[in-house]
Amino acid sequence: MNGYSNVGGIDRAEKAFREPGERGLVANVYLYTAMINGYCRPGKMKQAFALFDECVEKGLKPNEQTYGALINGLAKLGQMYAA
Repeated sequence: MNGYSNVGGIDRAEKAFREPGERGLVANVYLYTAMINGYCRPGKMKQAFALFDECVEKGLKPNEQTYGALINGLAKLGQMYAA
């Protein structure tokens, strides 16, 4: 997922992220963080925060990298107060 999102393929990353869930497998916080970071890079903060909320709702605990991705995404958009 990092690879797809690094080259601008967030749609492919999203598909790769969702496929295991369709088979009953559960993503961990590291996979959620990779996707959140992928959405933050191009400034898709609405999607990033929706995925963050999904992560928390599933009982996963966001880590420093998760919060760092969100802070960086907000800062890139000039939303320093929110960051």
